[in-house]
Amino acid sequence: TFYYGIFDGHSGSDAATYANSHLNYNISVHPSYPSDIKKAMSAAFLVTDIEFLKKANAENLNSGTTALCAIYRKIQKKLYIGWCGDSQALIARLGNVHQIVRKHSPEDAQERKRIEDLGGVVLYWSNSYRVNGSLAVSRAIGDAMHKPFVSAEPEIAVLDLDGEEDFFVMGCDGL
Repeated sequence: TFYYGIFDGHSGSDAATYANSHLNYNISVHPSYPSDIKKAMSAAFLVTDIEFLKKANAENLNSGTTALCAIYRKIQKKLYIGWCGDSQALIARLGNVHQIVRKHSPEDAQERKRIEDLGGVVLYWSNSYRVNGSLAVSRAIGDAMHKPFVSAEPEIAVLDLDGEEDFFVMGCDGL
């Protein structure tokens, strides 16, 4: 098993540093790991968010982070990708590039509806759509000031690998 992660912090580095140190651990100790990696990964994002928010409240921290992680199971020939935020991942197969991640932006109709259904607003400000006129991502770990409108609920993709992959790329926004 191989684990990779990218954490793109905003309003400071505290949430990114915390997620970097805890998300992989929270995946590995979940009761469903390794039999149901998708379930363990999904739960770990939420646990990491809850635990960081407790720390943020106790220490007066206001940062957040997008999170993108991948678990490669060599024997199963599977790649599990979990994300919240606007980091990106792609895979190239036989010279063709395929985007894996759908970024979580308040500009997206589904994300906007989720935010507005919770009582939040999406405003166009400073050349981008923003949650409550402030944050340019609709999902992230941390960001206590923007809860519940900014969710840490991840999306998970599972790819079967057949050996025809050229490469896999993970990157923060702007990839």
